Amino acid sequence: MRIFNFGNVGIMGNVSGKVIINGKDITDGIFPNENCKTIDDTKEELANNIKCIKINSFINVNVTAEDTNKIVAHLQGTVSDDAKIELSLIKSNNELLVLVENVGGNIIYMMNMSLDIKLPTKTFEKIKMYSENGNFKVAPNVKAESISVETENGKTNLKGIAQQIEVKSENGNINITSTQKCRSINVITENGKVKLYTLAEEMNLTSENGDIYVASDFLKAGEKIKKAMLKSSNGKIDFSVPAEYVECNTHNGNISVHSEVNVICAKTQMGKIEVDSTFNQLKAKSVTGNIKVNSNAKSNIRLDLESQMGKITAEVNNIQNSNMYIDTKMGKIKKIPVKKGNYIATGRIVTVTGNINCF
Repeated sequence: MRIFNFGNVGIMGNVSGKVIINGKDITDGIFPNENCKTIDDTKEELANNIKCIKINSFINVNVTAEDTNKIVAHLQGTVSDDAKIELSLIKSNNELLVLVENVGGNIIYMMNMSLDIKLPTKTFEKIKMYSENGNFKVAPNVKAESISVETENGKTNLKGIAQQIEVKSENGNINITSTQKCRSINVITENGKVKLYTLAEEMNLTSENGDIYVASDFLKAGEKIKKAMLKSSNGKIDFSVPAEYVECNTHNGNISVHSEVNVICAKTQMGKIEVDSTFNQLKAKSVTGNIKVNSNAKSNIRLDLESQMGKITAEVNNIQNSNMYIDTKMGKIKKIPVKKGNYIATGRIVTVTGNINCF
């Protein structure tokens, strides 16, 4: 990561190649070979009595684990000469704070700075991480009862194992992957995508501006999420893991559910809703977008589908009898031939101006 200061204007980010302003190559002026220094500092602490790890930094952080009884922190990179960046390990009772701070001087530029932390493979009670401007990367063998990450501007790539996971970011994508089921996952980001490749008993995922994607490659037989709450103001939602209850809300974005879910609630203002799964209850509402349902019933089902200006297509197989209220003010209604079965469908399908194609 490099930080540039042009008078009162500061620019921070990752840069490769040349820097051209008004057709002039000013790379050497911004990144001089002189007036800079290399930082290479390592500190360690015995982990025997440490239960909680706190990390506070303003640069990229990489956390891994290995078979050791020490906590090792390594700070490295290149900065301007007058920058005073220090690494500290501060122990208080059963808690260890790993701190990186600028204690004085101006950071004119900073290049390839990173904080690498090695932890023992034991399970800590808490691991808490914070950074103003920096990415977090946590390896799969890092373990804690709870892991929390907070960053103002940075990506989070979390593969550690924990019962409780919490991630907050103002600007940055969030990726969470775990081979073990969690008890709860809470994610909030103002601007960024949220991708989960894991299971949790409960999850609450929110992105103001960004897509939300939930999947898992580590499913065991019979495993499912108890409750999932997904919300994006401007972004699509894609959900494809088994669950008991899923609620999806987005203002500008499509919603897709492609897994077996007992109860599905989906609502969007200006997006499409597509459900290609087995369910007991489905409530879907869209103002301007289409709603499409494709399912093979395994029990009696209840449908509540509503769109003001979109088309609704509902194709459900294995239904013996349908006791549905179907109505459109200005559209057309068309029956779809489906495979008959032993179950009953109840509920309603209504539109204002859109057509309805249903079983």
